[in-house]
Amino acid sequence: MSKNNFFIVLIFSILLLVSCNKEPLISEEYQLMYVYIGEELVYQTEEESVIEETKHKINTSRRETTHEWEVPAFIGSIVFRNTDSELKVNLHEGGDVTIDEYYVYTEFDFYK
Repeated sequence: MSKNNFFIVLIFSILLLVSCNKEPLISEEYQLMYVYIGEELVYQTEEESVIEETKHKINTSRRETTHEWEVPAFIGSIVFRNTDSELKVNLHEGGDVTIDEYYVYTEFDFYK
């Protein structure tokens, strides 16, 4: 491999890695998770692996900022709790969520 080709591949690899790195939307630790459809509690857990898996899916799924478009109405929420705080994430039809200013394509199936 020539020196020029090596640098092209190196630069492309660095750009690819940087573009895939997303700032986590949820970084705090939580001990409880509740899922509501409307006002009805449909799921709850204290299981750390389930809570971490849910957070991971929110943090790593494809997302878009919602600055320039109208977010669809939400059908419920996912609520994370620990002894000091609570975080409510809106749940939409199809299992996607909104958090902060992001629409996240998570495709959760809590409501099925």
